Amino acid sequence: RLAALRFAARRFGWPDGAVGHWMSDQGTDMAAGAVLARERAAWKRAGAVVALNDRVAFGFLQALGPRVPPGLRVVGYDNSELALYARPALTTVDPRPEE
Repeated sequence: RLAALRFAARRFGWPDGAVGHWMSDQGTDMAAGAVLARERAAWKRAGAVVALNDRVAFGFLQALGPRVPPGLRVVGYDNSELALYARPALTTVDPRPEE
């Protein structure tokens, strides 16, 4: 997923290094998103946080609560039902091909 994101960034003319990444030893669940929210230095200059999945993105939003910085977009991946309950709203990518 990271390689695809970097490919798309290059294709749209983003400068090299525009896409960073952060990994957590908390795995791929909401706890990882909460840890990322506390590690503000990892994303403070970002325009978007693109999470590995909706659970990480949801945990990130939950940890920030109403303090999501203006202009910061949060994107999950897998179009899970969990995304419906995120406040503020969570954008999610549906990886399944059209049926």
